[in-house]
Order: sequence, then C-alpha cells, then structure tokens
Amino acid sequence: MGRFVLVALLASFAPEAQPMKGRVAEMVEAAAKDLTRGTFWSPAVSPPFPLAWPPDGSGAADYYAFATAFDPRLADGRRLGGPWARVHVEGRGEPRLVGLASRIEDRGIQGVRPLSKQEVTVFRDAAAMEDKLLSILVSPQRIPIVADDVREYYCLWVSVNGVAQDIRPRHEAFFAWLDCR
Repeated sequence: MGRFVLVALLASFAPEAQPMKGRVAEMVEAAAKDLTRGTFWSPAVSPPFPLAWPPDGSGAADYYAFATAFDPRLADGRRLGGPWARVHVEGRGEPRLVGLASRIEDRGIQGVRPLSKQEVTVFRDAAAMEDKLLSILVSPQRIPIVADDVREYYCLWVSVNGVAQDIRPRHEAFFAWLDCR
C-alpha cells in the first residue's frame, strides 16, 4: 500500500498538480516519517478548509494531515487515523505545519464503496476545486460563480472521508454553508 493513499487516488484523477497542495503534501510526508515508521499507516491530506466563512479576504485555510492503513482482514474498508497535524496557509504564502498529536490515533474502520461516474468526474477535478476554494478565500466576490462546484466536491469528499467529523468543529460555518445531505 503506497504512501498518501487518498492523495494518490485523487491525484490520479487530476492531470495537473496544484502547487499549494503539492507543497503541503511534501511537508506532511516529511513530518510523517517518524509517526509512520514501522507501522502500516500512510499519511493523507485533506482539502483546504477555510477558517472564516463567509471569507474575509485573508485566504486563511487549514489542510489536515491524517492517516489510513491497509488491514489485510478487511475487503471493503481501511483503518482510519485521526488528524495528527494541520497545515495552515494564508493566501498563497508559505504553509506552516502545526502538530495536533504526537501519535496517530486509530479511529476505527472506514468502509469504502465504488464511486459513480459522476463522483469520479468530481474527484478528477479535485485540484481545480481546491484551487477555486483558495481563490474564493482571497476574492470573496467569486463565491456565486463557483459555489455549486465547490459545494459538490467538498460534500463528496466529506461523504467518503470519516476524518471530516474531526475537522468539522474548527470549520462549523463552512460546513453549515456546504449543507451536505
């Protein structure tokens, strides 16, 4: 099982890597070496979640580093580790890693399911959707232009990633705006 299971899955659908996500992923991978050494855990990175919603123009957002692990006893699931760090960004400035835990906490089993053609298409555009969100954070007037696309991507991400329940408390206003069903 390769590193960055979720990120690799999403990257395989996105033809162009997003520069900020790439910098964040490199930072997380370097920080994860000590946490994952000798374990089955692989680091993963969430999309950016805004700190202010509606956006205040600062571009402030956090990505979350969490982990997944292959469990040979599971055919339709994987182990899920809670967030162990967040990576804070302000606009297009340099990302800053903030530790949240000194070890990966096993959150249990997360089931997996096949994606529909529409969901594959949504994930194929993951980098573009994340970039749209980051652009909204510095230019809030763009919200009406990209709202439906961003909402669809984030609601899908939340629906297939149990770690979202750990992320939600710091971003309640954004989750309320998403109104995922």
